Amino acid sequence: QQQQQQQQMMFGVGRSEAGVDATTEEVCMNYIKAVAPHLVPVLNIRLTRQDQLDDDSSWTSAKAAAACLELMTRVAGADVMLEYVMPLVHNVMMRDYNQVGWREKEAALMALGSVIDASSSKQVMMEKINPQVLKFAFHNLVVGGEQQHNNVVILRDTSAWFLSRVAQYVPESLAAGTPQTYEEAMAALVISLDDTPRVATRALSAIFHLAQRAATTTTTTT
Repeated sequence: QQQQQQQQMMFGVGRSEAGVDATTEEVCMNYIKAVAPHLVPVLNIRLTRQDQLDDDSSWTSAKAAAACLELMTRVAGADVMLEYVMPLVHNVMMRDYNQVGWREKEAALMALGSVIDASSSKQVMMEKINPQVLKFAFHNLVVGGEQQHNNVVILRDTSAWFLSRVAQYVPESLAAGTPQTYEEAMAALVISLDDTPRVATRALSAIFHLAQRAATTTTTTT
């Protein structure tokens, strides 16, 4: 059954790639936009089928679902995909944190991170990646305290990856928040440098993109 699910996800990835690779001779028919409201909830369910011991070398239906979301975003655009992904993210965030399983938390961040790219307008992205979303990611990243689910490496890994995507494509979301929001982000990322290699690598990537933006901003203003 798992193999069948992976094959189904790969079919979705293939259809998305067909749209991405469409040339002027092969006109894209925008099928992805038409099926997005129906397909995104299905992909979100697949995202919750992670295995706690998954590593970067394994290919699962959850990873195929994330790949499908990324390719759909390249075809339909981030603004379109955010419209269907954000309700799923809010559904997780609005519930009691300790009552939500780590798989749902990880799936929410993976889905949102998969539809963040350069095609979205900064204004729309900053509205979606707000301080509440960022704090949700921070809580999932830092180990210890009362956040018992944070002992799951894949949850921390995806949280760091999500923050890296934010730092790369919409660092303004962090800069536009309160100074406390930015400080929380940096504190969580610095702490994560002492985590497992996979988490530390994602955290370092996020810090690099933030530093790159700071250097660019300083150069522009001087």
